[in-house]
Amino acid sequence: MARSSEINKLKSIERRLLKETERIEASEEKIEKEEKKISHIETDIIKSIKKQPVRALMKNGFTQKELGYLHKLLVYKIARHRYIFTLLITLGIVLIWRGFWEITETLPLLSYPIIALLSGILIIWLTERITQIN
Repeated sequence: MARSSEINKLKSIERRLLKETERIEASEEKIEKEEKKISHIETDIIKSIKKQPVRALMKNGFTQKELGYLHKLLVYKIARHRYIFTLLITLGIVLIWRGFWEITETLPLLSYPIIALLSGILIIWLTERITQIN
């Protein structure tokens, strides 16, 4: 009698194990299906980013908001430090000056100093004439 009760206990344990195994296998299949969906969505996202990277980043204005926040943060932080802000502005002006200098040296007509001087005077004179609204 004791032996038959042990056999019944073992059978019930075996049935519970089989049920648990079936439940685990079903949940594993479900996870595999979800992983396939996720990998398909990831490949779509990667394709869209490869085609148009900037538009993919600016979807729904999310990144635009972040960029605006970052812009405000940087400008306010840098503007508070007067010397750093002055150095950045000075660096920008010098680089613009250097760019114009290099461009004018490559132009054959402006490589002559007198023509460059007259062109500069003409630009300043025209700017003054255009901005005087009387």
